[in-house]
Amino acid sequence: SKEMPELDWIKLDGASYYGELAINAVTFHVGTGYVRTRAYNGMIPGPLIRMKACGKYYLNVLNKMNDWPAYITDDVNVMKNPTATNLHLHGLHISGEPPGDDVFGEILPGEAKVYEYIIPCDHVGGANWY
Repeated sequence: SKEMPELDWIKLDGASYYGELAINAVTFHVGTGYVRTRAYNGMIPGPLIRMKACGKYYLNVLNKMNDWPAYITDDVNVMKNPTATNLHLHGLHISGEPPGDDVFGEILPGEAKVYEYIIPCDHVGGANWY
């Protein structure tokens, strides 16, 4: 079986770590044609992100969708802006306030945002998703 690629963390000090996650446009060969879509760090699905209890993680999310044409609309029930992004984690018991897991944030093309995740020491292990 194949190992899932993991996000590389850089140890800062003590139990603090820094990593980067970039969203960019990629083209994949599928069957007899090509598909252009969004990917995290150039892959679908994005990399496995491992965090440990008692750790403090700084994740810099970079939006590199500058070459994808923006389609911005006020219409309902349609994708509003496929070039904007955000990051939201499911299953971790962490702050929902900035600079933590802010579900209302928006990262536009060419922008970056550093999320700060403080994992409680009593947090149980598990498989969570983003």
